[in-house]
Amino acid sequence: MKAEDERREALRIRKMFFELDKDGSGAIEKEELAMLGEHLFGEIMTPAQLDLAMSEMDPDGSGEISFEEFHAWFLSEGEFRRKAMEEERNSKRVKLRTIFDDVDTDGGGSIDKDEVKRLARTLFGADLTPLELKRAMKEMDPDGSGEVDFNEFCEWYFGDGPFRRKVEEEQKRREAEWLKVAEAEKAENDRLNKLAWLRGMFNSVDKDGSGAIEASEVAELVALIFGTKMGPRQVCTLATARANALMSTRF
Repeated sequence: MKAEDERREALRIRKMFFELDKDGSGAIEKEELAMLGEHLFGEIMTPAQLDLAMSEMDPDGSGEISFEEFHAWFLSEGEFRRKAMEEERNSKRVKLRTIFDDVDTDGGGSIDKDEVKRLARTLFGADLTPLELKRAMKEMDPDGSGEVDFNEFCEWYFGDGPFRRKVEEEQKRREAEWLKVAEAEKAENDRLNKLAWLRGMFNSVDKDGSGAIEASEVAELVALIFGTKMGPRQVCTLATARANALMSTRF
């Protein structure tokens, strides 16, 4: 696999992992993994498929799948992985049939130059220049009939021609944008979770519910968060240095 293909595949795997990790925990549980079938072959996995997938993806039996385990499974040749690859390819053909039929507006079973132009707009949201359209037709219509049938369309899609690579580049750009957004959302979710946790710790030592904590409560908070007890001198030093800031803290 080429370095560029490996990078694109890594992006696809990470995107899928984020989509399956609904609670943003950084790991996929069995219930979340059940949706993998929809991503790969358009169907929710059967209980038997789910058990087989878990056995391959979770070798340590923790009940959770880390990104590293998920990525390693994608590169493996386990029984379920092989079945998933076959089903994924078949599922892609079904999706391609839908795309093809949508573009084949006259229902003739093949698409002409104008319909190929609409296809390009569907695939990557841009109009082809006359030269690009000519090259696309040459690539998709090797027999020069002026029409592209479904089999030719599939051969082009699973091929590696220049126009096909252009489509992949656009798909890759969109996936990279999605991943950037997903990672930003995860970082924000982690920040909010940490803030909620800190709020809980703060409230647990704020016995009077005033929204501010005293020096002795600061010592208790430090013990809860860091597992370290503060001596009287440390409490006094902290109270002197930071009492005003902590007393004005509101959550």
